[in-house]
Amino acid sequence: MDIEIQKSPKSAPRKEFWVLNIAGWAILGLINIVFQTDYLSNNFIAIAYSVVITLVGIGMSLFLRMLILKLKLVERKFLRAITQLLGISLATSFVSVLIFSAVIEFTLVPGPFSWDRLIGNTFNFSLTFLVWAFIYVSFLFFEQQQNLAAQKLRLSLQLKDAELNILRKQLSPHFLFNALNNIRAQILIDPEAARTAILDVSDLLRYALNYQKKKNVTVDEEMEIVQAYINLNKTHLGEKVQFEIDIAQDLGQLNIPPMSIQLLVENAIKHGALISGGLVSVSVQETPDHKLIEVINPGVLKANKNEGIGLNNLKKRLSEMYKNSVEFSLSSAANTVKAQIKIS
Repeated sequence: MDIEIQKSPKSAPRKEFWVLNIAGWAILGLINIVFQTDYLSNNFIAIAYSVVITLVGIGMSLFLRMLILKLKLVERKFLRAITQLLGISLATSFVSVLIFSAVIEFTLVPGPFSWDRLIGNTFNFSLTFLVWAFIYVSFLFFEQQQNLAAQKLRLSLQLKDAELNILRKQLSPHFLFNALNNIRAQILIDPEAARTAILDVSDLLRYALNYQKKKNVTVDEEMEIVQAYINLNKTHLGEKVQFEIDIAQDLGQLNIPPMSIQLLVENAIKHGALISGGLVSVSVQETPDHKLIEVINPGVLKANKNEGIGLNNLKKRLSEMYKNSVEFSLSSAANTVKAQIKIS
């Protein structure tokens, strides 16, 4: 089963980032031009200032983005992320002001260096970069949550597919091989019995291949396929194993996971009756407290039999259908193994 692992964001900005980042700084620059020039009526040197600010902002926002990704702020705890966000926004603002001051004072308006002006401009710029960083981190967090939700859904579907593949393989090749060999032997001896056995095999295969489309089936539907499975085993086992079925009439429409009783019957034959022979009984009855599905077979329960993939999968499917209203148990006493499903 292939599971896709979510990768970290790519280092190169996407096209959408470039468009939104440049557009945002350009709009900020235009607003600054309009107000600094008193609606383009005077102080035209402010146009050059605004252009430099816009270009420096675009470049330094790329640097700020790199720091956010490098520090993985979106993965950190809230208080630590906020603290680091404030720190890198202030640092980015300080570097931006240094670059801005160098360009302005060495090219456009030469003048003496002023620490007061540098510090003041740094705090003014830091608010802009802090807002930019907050928006970008929020976008990264939202994108991460979307990716995690999609990944969780894909993983859930992959696990479901894996479970269904396990269940589709419930009818072992060894069982089918024996069934086909028995049918081949019957064709000349008892053609009618061979024809019936072929129909049973066909029904079993159709059910096993198609039941994954359903979350549940009725007891009546399940017992049709159980009866087909029993018929094929009777042909193979002869008189070594007997079967007894007792289904309460009013429980025929009870919903159960597909191939649940079939799995219990298969285990009863494979791990009990096939070894020591005897009676396998299948019962679906109602008690004052619950509805009881029970499969009993001769044999002894081994310690690891309760840990089989098929039984664990059945318990999981029962839990998904009935939540806390179902109980599965497997017990052994007096050379008898009993599998029970109790539905409240």
